[in-house]
Amino acid sequence: MKKIFVLLLAVSVSASSFSQDVKKDSAVMKQISNHILTNYQCYNDLRYLCKHIGHRISGSPQAEQAVAWGKETLDKIGCDRVFLQEVMVPHWVRGQEEAAMIVKGKKSRMLIASLGNAVGTGEQGMTAKLLKINHIDELKRMNPADVKGKIVFYNFKFDQTNINTFESYGPCVYYRWGAPSEASKLGAIGVVIRDENNASLSFDIFAKGIDSKPILPDSIVPHIVIAQRDFHIKTSFSEFLPVSDDCRLLVPPMA
Repeated sequence: MKKIFVLLLAVSVSASSFSQDVKKDSAVMKQISNHILTNYQCYNDLRYLCKHIGHRISGSPQAEQAVAWGKETLDKIGCDRVFLQEVMVPHWVRGQEEAAMIVKGKKSRMLIASLGNAVGTGEQGMTAKLLKINHIDELKRMNPADVKGKIVFYNFKFDQTNINTFESYGPCVYYRWGAPSEASKLGAIGVVIRDENNASLSFDIFAKGIDSKPILPDSIVPHIVIAQRDFHIKTSFSEFLPVSDDCRLLVPPMA
């Protein structure tokens, strides 16, 4: 009985000691976080990185500047050791880009942006029938023969009714990083994606880190995003039949 009491006492003392250590660590972490949040230097660093160095697409001069600035900043604040290591990164350059709907011979230009790491159309661009897909499941049920040679238009809509907008944003993001390759597998020659935002914006597509999307080895077709503004101005665009003979999409040069 005595042995059991001693063992239980030892366990109790050990647990109590561990609890005190956790509380001490929590108090120290709270002090650190309070200093960071009230000192504002981190916000100043972020402002410099975003405003002075700017967009940092991989392989760009700005990306190199950001790395050099980061090392210099860490050295200045007294880090024990800061060093750089060489790595291979993809290098993607945005070329001249434009798109237009051609309905019964009438061309209507659209505001677009090619997605980061997307391939270009070449100098001649491309013109093909448009295939509207409202949900990826529709595409997966289709016969490849019905997709081959067409430009797939993903018309998945941002749910405007969610108070937590990220619940609406999440499902839309898939159409940028995964859906283009699904269309390519079935023979599509290009992809157009409805931009994922909750407003009638012009260039929100540029503000969402489109250069940070991962490279998709099997996504070998050009894929672009069309701004929400054009959906509000050209409301008929999203009302086209699934396959229309008199509706074609022109995507001239992208690099």
